[in-house]
Amino acid sequence: MDKKPYPMIPAKNDNTYLYIFSYNGDEEDFDVDKAAFDAELKTHFQYANTVAIPENGIGLTGSDLTIGASTTSRTIACATATSVLHANCVKYPIVLYKGNPIPFTDFLTSVSALGLITLALLTTTKYPSTTATDYKVYWSDHVMGTLVSAEVGGVTLPIESSSFKAVGHVEPVVFVSRRGDAEGTGSIQVIMSLTSILFSGGTSPQNFAGEELYKRIYGANWAYSNQGFALRNRLDFNTLPFGIAVLMHSGLPLISGVANKVWGNLLCIYHCQLTSIGAPANVSADTTDPILLNVEFKSKYAVPEYSTLLTT
Repeated sequence: MDKKPYPMIPAKNDNTYLYIFSYNGDEEDFDVDKAAFDAELKTHFQYANTVAIPENGIGLTGSDLTIGASTTSRTIACATATSVLHANCVKYPIVLYKGNPIPFTDFLTSVSALGLITLALLTTTKYPSTTATDYKVYWSDHVMGTLVSAEVGGVTLPIESSSFKAVGHVEPVVFVSRRGDAEGTGSIQVIMSLTSILFSGGTSPQNFAGEELYKRIYGANWAYSNQGFALRNRLDFNTLPFGIAVLMHSGLPLISGVANKVWGNLLCIYHCQLTSIGAPANVSADTTDPILLNVEFKSKYAVPEYSTLLTT
């Protein structure tokens, strides 16, 4: 059977967001697995908060932000009421200033549950503007700065055959065919040699490209250490499954004045297990060529689910 990709709506590459996260799934009961998947997804993508957050946390700017005018520090806050973000939301959001990412070393504090960011003291010389449209904030825990490509497709519907012998017969006389469990396959390719756009130095937290993907897949099994060869990580099977969600943003504003238009589609792929990690590929064999890494996975529950997110 030919592999067919999961359906997607037309979306620009920069309007497509990939979420990967480890969660405590269930390989026997899809409803239980889905509930665990949904509970974990809500901590990464802010689409189901008690108080709705503008743009579901994706690319907030302009009237969605409140910029503080202090002469000693710069505060950036979500203009909605406080405590709008999930308590376990991404701790260090991506913040762009006039299109350029603000590095981690310029953060003083970030309180996700309050939707409040304070840039380091005296950084008003770096970020002097108090115009909200000069800033763009992503309170979203998608794979950032490392993703090259993702093929979340390929549904296999296996046919399993059994045979039985009868008394006095050497060869089987009864053959039974039945449908096996459907499985989905896919692959993700990331850049390994480049650092994440958020963190500019070695201060905690360290979030190097590639390691970010491993941490998402392995969850608590992955403990990153940059302390030399003796403390290297061992690649193994992930103890818990991981989930994949692909958000395809149409480009329309969430609060557009025209309700019930497609703001985006969310494609959910459940209970994934890592099946292989390819050898690093470096075409030109020098330090200027990014090293690509390909990981492949198999989904226990092959039938994906679509959620259409509408404008309000």
